[in-house]
Amino acid sequence: MAAVSSFHKGSDSFLDFSCSPCSEEWKETEAIFYCEQCVNFFCGDCCKPHTQLYKTHSPYGRGDMKKWPVSKATKDLVEKCEAHAGQKVMMFCEDHRELCCSSCYVDIHRQCSGIKMIAESIPDGTDNLQQLLEGMNTTLDKLNEMQNNQ
Repeated sequence: MAAVSSFHKGSDSFLDFSCSPCSEEWKETEAIFYCEQCVNFFCGDCCKPHTQLYKTHSPYGRGDMKKWPVSKATKDLVEKCEAHAGQKVMMFCEDHRELCCSSCYVDIHRQCSGIKMIAESIPDGTDNLQQLLEGMNTTLDKLNEMQNNQ
């Protein structure tokens, strides 16, 4: 994937998106453009030859970040368990209406009767599907807000 989150060595700086060509050269440069056709991120220096070479491509700048994919850091934040660092949420507890990882299951939700794998928790029927869609839209709005705040 082109989106790379990284910390500079010896620094507290954080890149939400790294320039794809620079990353291939082991350079950490912040991306300021995203090309949807190439699925690559570009710094200012790398975007110039890209737009000259691919005249029909229109990279999106930071002002159009709603058209950028969710950064790896944001995706990791959403997929990781808040209570157990490094664990990925894989289950949904219907009793508590919470996402949980395997450690959460053992520590908190072992007695719950409504534990399902997330893939199995997708409801049947159009009413439930509408509720799921609304929930997904709410989550997407939160992700976009988090991304814009970065």
